[in-house]
Amino acid sequence: MLQVEGVSRSFGKLVALHDVSLRVDAGSIAGVIGPNGAGKSTLFNLITGLGRPESGTIRFSGKRIDGRPTYWIACLGIARTFQNLRLFPHATALENILTGEHVRLRSNLLEDLVRTPGQRREEEQARARAFELLHLVGLRRAANVRAAALSYGDQRRLEIARALASRPRLLLLDEPAAGMNPVEKDGLAELVRTIHRTGMTVLLIEHDMRFVMGLCEHLTVLDYGERIADGVPQAVRENPRVIEAYLGSELPA
Repeated sequence: MLQVEGVSRSFGKLVALHDVSLRVDAGSIAGVIGPNGAGKSTLFNLITGLGRPESGTIRFSGKRIDGRPTYWIACLGIARTFQNLRLFPHATALENILTGEHVRLRSNLLEDLVRTPGQRREEEQARARAFELLHLVGLRRAANVRAAALSYGDQRRLEIARALASRPRLLLLDEPAAGMNPVEKDGLAELVRTIHRTGMTVLLIEHDMRFVMGLCEHLTVLDYGERIADGVPQAVRENPRVIEAYLGSELPA
């Protein structure tokens, strides 16, 4: 589904990514891991159009997407969350999800102003879909609660629901477990599995190897912008370069 080939990106003298390649198969849960500053978020930005690679190519379902606008990539079927929450804090949970529906709505400005029967039907369908997503992430009762009033863990779940509102085929999660306690991380892992069971392909980036080891089918490891390992979790865990990158800390069995 996703194929990244030899991608490089630098910011001045800082090399964020150098000749990085990875692939994500349809229907899988894959992970990109590495220490802080390894280039993980930069890679996501390039995939979703928030930056342009200096070299290399990115293809989604066979179509080249590197350098294309973010809205075009979203319409093609890729959605993401961010490492730092990007919710609308004063909007309700329901309203936040409805913003994610926008890319799939067909009514134009005039139809919205006049509120034609077709526009009203589309709005009702969008609201129904938003409630379904709130239920999926466990926030159905918080539909009318402002995003800023939700707990940190619930805000993370809300951001995932908003990403799903665009009806993607590939969901990118940028360090979704950041700042969570162990109980919240377990709940998040189960949510990702639930989303995956709906047929969603998931690519997540993390530096917490214990979170991804039991969740991902395939891992790519970055360190200082370079790919140092790629394969199934068992092989990655035993890779000497991966152990060194994680300061020799004991990895999960």
